[in-house]
Amino acid sequence: MAALFIRHLEAWVQSGIPCTILHDPLTVLSAHTPDLVDFADVDLVVEDSGWTSLAEASHHTLRAGLPDRGKVISGYLTAPPRARGGAVISCSLSLDTDDERARHAIATALLGERGPGVAAAWGAFNRAREEPKP
Repeated sequence: MAALFIRHLEAWVQSGIPCTILHDPLTVLSAHTPDLVDFADVDLVVEDSGWTSLAEASHHTLRAGLPDRGKVISGYLTAPPRARGGAVISCSLSLDTDDERARHAIATALLGERGPGVAAAWGAFNRAREEPKP
């Protein structure tokens, strides 16, 4: 797995971009460990402007899965579908991530036996910086 991450980073450097986006390791990892990310097959409407929205049927399907799935985009899903025109594409949309397992898998793949300790510190840092819930 580490070789795959290294190749991914090399591709970014070769493209002239100085760094990768933080979610890229998870994207690469989810291709090999599919249960880390909850994906849903959806149809998206892509407007000429580049804005995208869920096609109405996909919007209703994901909304029906609340609160178990789609909680990250629940605000979007509880609003009415947006009636937009454009090209329709089919894709996989990430709905949620098992953050603890993802941190552990990424850190272990990149750092070997040091990974679990780094993942635990990473999780503690994220929990400490979270805003208090009302």
